[in-house]
Amino acid sequence: MKNLIIGTIIMANFILHTTLFHNFKLFGVIPNTALVLVVTFSIHYGKSKGAVIGFLMGIIQDILFGRVVGMNALAYMLIGYFVGMMTHKIIMEKLVVPFLLVALSTLLNALINLLFIYFLGFRTEVFLLFKDIIIVEMPYNAFLSVPIYVYVSKIIDSKLMQKRGY
Repeated sequence: MKNLIIGTIIMANFILHTTLFHNFKLFGVIPNTALVLVVTFSIHYGKSKGAVIGFLMGIIQDILFGRVVGMNALAYMLIGYFVGMMTHKIIMEKLVVPFLLVALSTLLNALINLLFIYFLGFRTEVFLLFKDIIIVEMPYNAFLSVPIYVYVSKIIDSKLMQKRGY
């Protein structure tokens, strides 16, 4: 049952991303709610499940939106693993934690994607990429992380998710 609910949250995110979130562009940047969910699930479930969820969300995103399959899968998997690894070392009750982890994860995602693009031989403007990410996407994702984290945490902590079986 738990995996079904997680899968439903992931699919709902991609449906909303492809239909609704294009209306919420900020300076031409769409929020990366998939990354926010990877961080949220990694905080709650740790490094192993965080990496698996990150890989699955990344591969879905690559198939739906990407030019290169595997780029987001690798980035989200690494982010899920590292965030999940840090959760045992920090206090999770404060909402500043997902805020900061999403901000750092947005930056790490950009670095991984930039390296991937570089090694594939594509040309890109590093300054323009980081201008959009550091100035717009990082704070946008970080501020969106708080309500998404609170809502998804309520679902994760619900009795339905705590049931054993299935």
